[in-house]
Amino acid sequence: MPLKLSILVLLFQVILKPPIANKSINSDEIIADNFYEKSTQSHNGIKIVSENNVPYFTLLTPAPLRIESLTIFDLSGKQLYRRRKFIIRRREKVPTRGLKKGIYLVQIETKDQPLFSKTILINN
Repeated sequence: MPLKLSILVLLFQVILKPPIANKSINSDEIIADNFYEKSTQSHNGIKIVSENNVPYFTLLTPAPLRIESLTIFDLSGKQLYRRRKFIIRRREKVPTRGLKKGIYLVQIETKDQPLFSKTILINN
């Protein structure tokens, strides 16, 4: 699936997620909550954690892992950051200082897992 189409599908899924019953929240909280949940889910042992008000997100792995590439895209599909061939020794901070508050797509490629993507919310 092309990158722009996959971004639109992710946004469509998040916006249509129904709010929790008997709880009054606004749409900003729904979107932030959905993306925070997704950004902390694990994929083949790699967890992406994006915390509010810090200029980075953290990659966590149960064991050292060689990353072929890590790329950050904005919602228009523009590549904003790329890092190639590095090893995560269980915890790696990825800087987000130059990124505006918003929703971004992080793609990670490893030798064993060709490519996977996660959405994150940057709020620094």
